[in-house]
Amino acid sequence: MNLNFKISIFYCMAEAIIIFSIIHIAVINKVFVSLTITSVYSLAVYLARYIIFLVYSIMLFDLNILRILDCKLFKLFMALICVMLIGSILYIKYLLRIAFSNKVITIKNYTIFTVILAIAVILSIKVFDSIKLSSIYIYKACIISINITIYLGVVYSCVYRKYKDKKLESKLKLLENQLDYQKYYYEKVIGNYDDSKKVLHDINNHMNVIKYFLENEDYKSMGDYISKLSDRIPDGKNSNICSDKIINAICLEKSRICKEKNINISFDLVVNYELNIDPIDICTVFGNLIDNAIEACDNMRSVKKFIQVSARICLNQLHIKIINSKENKIKKRDGKFLSSKIDIKNHGIGLENVKQAVYKNQGDIKFRDFSNLFEVNLYMKCRE
Repeated sequence: MNLNFKISIFYCMAEAIIIFSIIHIAVINKVFVSLTITSVYSLAVYLARYIIFLVYSIMLFDLNILRILDCKLFKLFMALICVMLIGSILYIKYLLRIAFSNKVITIKNYTIFTVILAIAVILSIKVFDSIKLSSIYIYKACIISINITIYLGVVYSCVYRKYKDKKLESKLKLLENQLDYQKYYYEKVIGNYDDSKKVLHDINNHMNVIKYFLENEDYKSMGDYISKLSDRIPDGKNSNICSDKIINAICLEKSRICKEKNINISFDLVVNYELNIDPIDICTVFGNLIDNAIEACDNMRSVKKFIQVSARICLNQLHIKIINSKENKIKKRDGKFLSSKIDIKNHGIGLENVKQAVYKNQGDIKFRDFSNLFEVNLYMKCRE
């Protein structure tokens, strides 16, 4: 039997086994359902074995390879194989990093990598022709390159789907938060209305008591009674931090949380116009930034915890400034601020969402980290 034919049979069998192993690993690790670190690196290992097998089969079955080991063209071929292998693994790591971040995935990078891979294949074929190896190896190289491309396409589609699901999940979470803020706001308004209604219902009785104290010149008792009556009348200021309903609802909820955590939070919000900004973006910006400020204050040992939130409309732009006290040094990675949350996977995602919302509305954001203060300044276009 022809040696090349034997090699072809052996190669096809090995290729079938390896492809089956890749599919098996993918199914076991549920790569088509949820992209995980284990599945990606398992596939990367099998991909490496797949490419190494090509080199091994050439050296094992073609004794002429010993004659050309010192050939520069053969070394170029080996370099191209290494480029394919290393490039594939780096691209997998890139896709993996994208999968767990909030960056936008485009087809551009995938196309660039495919073009580079195609160039490597063409150069490999030229090298094969130059060193006069059997044409069977050209087919092997082509098959491997095609399989690598298909494999990366599958990984890319999995990552893209995970990104879309994550983006949708983030949007749904923001909508839920917005509904919670509005629910709390309206519950507070209704509660204040009910309390006021109860007081007004008994107003005649209260007036008679006050009149009795006044006629008997019992001013002390009258003062005490009026003071107790005033405590039962809800303060309208607590329900109206800002004229914008979305901002008001968010700030009311954050104010309640700060009260529970003994954090002094103050608001200076002058928003007298209707904002031409998506309510989800408003919720993202105010919600995440105040949450980060609360987190920083909550980690302080000192009792002097404070947060200052201010907003103004100037030249059709909404300007927001948030200052909070802090003790610990803010951690950064790759130029990004990290939170102190236990959930490491979601470090810095809140601020990335804020940046996206700001840039979406033709704005900009700046962070200033002082020794005991942290300041955020941003603006967004709010009117045409």
